This record gives sequence, structure tokens and C-alpha cells, in this order.
Amino acid sequence: MKILKKAASIIVGSSVIATSIFVGLQSPVMAGLVNVKLGDLGQSDWDAYCASKINASNGQIVANLADTHVRCQVTISESGSSQSEAKTNASLSGRNAGLEGSITASGQSGSQWQATFTSRQNSYHLNDWCRQKYSPNFYVANPFTGEGRIFVGDGGRACYKTENR
Repeated sequence: MKILKKAASIIVGSSVIATSIFVGLQSPVMAGLVNVKLGDLGQSDWDAYCASKINASNGQIVANLADTHVRCQVTISESGSSQSEAKTNASLSGRNAGLEGSITASGQSGSQWQATFTSRQNSYHLNDWCRQKYSPNFYVANPFTGEGRIFVGDGGRACYKTENR
């Protein structure tokens, strides 16, 4: 019985010491961490991020915010002397740009036919855009404390960085 009591007090004492050391080492670092707003994000950021992710050299980018993601699409309009030729031209333009999608509209304008290719919608997380925008050359966050972490917030409308203050 005496041995069990002695063992229990050693275990309790050791865990108190270990907890004190852990808390003592972690508290100063963890207590000063704050999230600092780096800047706002808007349509021009979402468009630019989509442009960096999708080849749209001969099309128009359509970027829509979806919380912490942006949904990117490209529309390409081509013409031809017939409806079939316009659709073929638009499909080839989309394929040549490496896009997946389909013809979503066609019609006649004067003597020319127009066809619109719309790419499949791709979704990209805005954390990457925040890191690219505010730390383009070098990004490293402390994996233990989170200090230096750059991330998107406010439903995709702002970038933040975790700092020790």
C-alpha cells in the first residue's frame, strides 16, 4: 500500500512538472498571436487569380466568389460562315486552350454565325492567392504555433496573417 501511494505521488508530481514546463514554454508564444488583416480582396483579385490558373488567352474569364473559394470559367466566342463552322471554331479554341467544356450558345449576327464555348467551372481556394499576393517569393509558417500563417477570411473578402505581438 505504501509503495502504491509513493508511485501515485511520483506520477502526479511528474505530470505537474511536465505540464508546468510545457505551459511555461508555450504560453509566451501562444499568448501573443493575433490575426492581422493584410488587405481586402475584390473582383479584380478573383479575376486575376482565375487568370493565373486558367489559360484564357482568347476568352473572357468569369470569376465568382464562393466563400473561401473562387469559381473560374472561361467563355470563348468564335464566328463562322455557318452555325456548324462557328461551333467547330469555338470548340477548337476551347480545346486548344486546354479547357474542358461545351458549346453553350450559338446564333446568327448579320451574315455571320456566332458560337460560345463555356469551360467547365473549376474551384480554387483563396488561401493560395493570399499567399501569392502578400508573400510571393517566400512563405513559411511556424507549424507549431501558426505564426506567419497567411490565409483568407471574411468569406473570401480579405487576407490575414498570424503574427506574434
